[in-house]
Amino acid sequence: MDTDIGYEFVQQEFQPLNPYRNPEFLRDWSLANVQGVGNVTKATEHLGRGGFVLKRLNLGQLQYQFGGFSRDSLYNGNRHFAQVQLKRNGWDFNTEGSLLLADALGEKNRFFRPKVHFSKTFQELNNWKIGAYIEREKNERTLAASDTLNQSSFYYDLYRVFLESPVTEKFSFSTKYQQREDFAPFGNEFVKSTIGNELNVNGSWNIRRTLNLAGNFTYRRLHLLNDLLVKDQQKESETFLGRTDVNFTFWKGALRANNTYEIGSGQEPRVDFTYVKVRQGEGTHIWLDSLYNNDGVIQPNEMEIAPFPDLADYVRVSTFTNQYIRANYVNLNSSLLLTPKAVWFDQKGFRNFLSKFSTQSTLIINRKTLNNADISPWNPFQLDVADTSLVSVSSNIRNILFFNRANPKYDVQIGNSMLSNKFVQTSGFESRRNTEQFFRSRVNATKSISAQLNLTRSERLSDSQFFDNRDFNILSWQIEPQCTYLPSRDFRTIVSYKFQTDRNTFSDNPAEATQNNLSLEMTWNQASSTSIRLRGSFVDIAFEGTPSSPVGFAILNGLQPGKNFLWNLSLDRQLSRNLRLNLSYEGRKTGEARVVHVGRAQVAAIF
Repeated sequence: MDTDIGYEFVQQEFQPLNPYRNPEFLRDWSLANVQGVGNVTKATEHLGRGGFVLKRLNLGQLQYQFGGFSRDSLYNGNRHFAQVQLKRNGWDFNTEGSLLLADALGEKNRFFRPKVHFSKTFQELNNWKIGAYIEREKNERTLAASDTLNQSSFYYDLYRVFLESPVTEKFSFSTKYQQREDFAPFGNEFVKSTIGNELNVNGSWNIRRTLNLAGNFTYRRLHLLNDLLVKDQQKESETFLGRTDVNFTFWKGALRANNTYEIGSGQEPRVDFTYVKVRQGEGTHIWLDSLYNNDGVIQPNEMEIAPFPDLADYVRVSTFTNQYIRANYVNLNSSLLLTPKAVWFDQKGFRNFLSKFSTQSTLIINRKTLNNADISPWNPFQLDVADTSLVSVSSNIRNILFFNRANPKYDVQIGNSMLSNKFVQTSGFESRRNTEQFFRSRVNATKSISAQLNLTRSERLSDSQFFDNRDFNILSWQIEPQCTYLPSRDFRTIVSYKFQTDRNTFSDNPAEATQNNLSLEMTWNQASSTSIRLRGSFVDIAFEGTPSSPVGFAILNGLQPGKNFLWNLSLDRQLSRNLRLNLSYEGRKTGEARVVHVGRAQVAAIF
């Protein structure tokens, strides 16, 4: 038998630098309304405790502890705690309970918390375990002059049964079913208000290190029994939450895939976006009131991502409203990589030729919809959702075919991508889609000279429900040859030329542009201490249409018809082991506008 006794005294002027008590201290003594967080009345505190633990080898232990806590005349409480633990022949029995009797500013508090856990492990069945768990929390708060329960009182009962397998590298499984009954204070008694039933399944399975399956799923049904809690005649609600990971590696690593599938449901507040003005250059967006109605009032359709950092003087802030909606979400993230070279690296003939090819594909879908019977909450490929049921949906598809990937002499890439998103807010829906087909090739002529060619066809679509002037479908073509000169490890020069055409195919907002972009970039690095980068661009744009329009802004991206000059210089230097300095200067001359100079200085300390 071990005995324990302790006493703690805190003078009312003592101010701790950090919390020094058990994280559950406030909850154990039901002090949330007495001490809480923030302004707390200063008081001298006394905390005394004493108890014993009786142990027997290969059987278990018995523990009892009594404690008393006071804060002058603000709070006085006594707490009893007992625990019994028994283990024998695969049986595990653990029960504990605490009883708190307290008086805080005339409010009587009785807090009873028993817990019972018992399980049986079957060694003859590879140590599978079955068991049950029971828990109760009953916190009664009443005024000294009355037996009426305060609204801060709470009471619930929890019952659970479970089945578990031993956790190994190859296999693990567990499932549990539980029911929770909550009671609400009503007069001088508790009235049953809700019943929640929940089922959970969790597990993982590794098959010969080639296939890995892991997942968990939780289903919950909530019954509302108290008429005061029932809204819109909905007395029952169902929610679910799950995730599945399927990863496999076949053909000696030549075929690899990673897949993650998630579903969920519940309530969430409606979200609107507001824009807050900040200092010049510290935001992310720019207000283009002059392109629309020029009324001096910010509308969501008048905000665009700033093409240049020094123009950004607004940030977008998500605002949660007091309206809640029932929503379901489904996410899918999948990637597939095929590399025959991992198997045929030493083959000759046709297999050697095939080993030079490789592919990489990714698919990402995120969809959130209202709880609607017409929409499957499980199917991520149901993307054509009516606006009345949509919260947000986005998809990203990318496929690339490589030839001679990572070869030191040359390689070729052919691919396509599509990024689309659509969301609904109070100002109606907005839909955007970007598609791209591209061809890229690289040739290293010598150790110091390499050339690269990029060919791209892209399409940008924007559709707004209530703002037709934001609607456009811009078709673009571009070709960009590039030459890199690397005479040494310290110095690099890149010369590139890009020819690009853009045309809006919507006849309501006609616009067309042809761009010629010549760029020169030089970089000098001295080990890891100093880096200097200089870049200059000349962009000549022939534009037909209205530059001061949403379509014109989308095509020009901050530039102007005619001749545009852009240049920047940056210095990055390591001053000491943990101190780094960054200096940058940017300048631009766009069309007929005046020259803009921007300078920045930043010092970063690494601790």
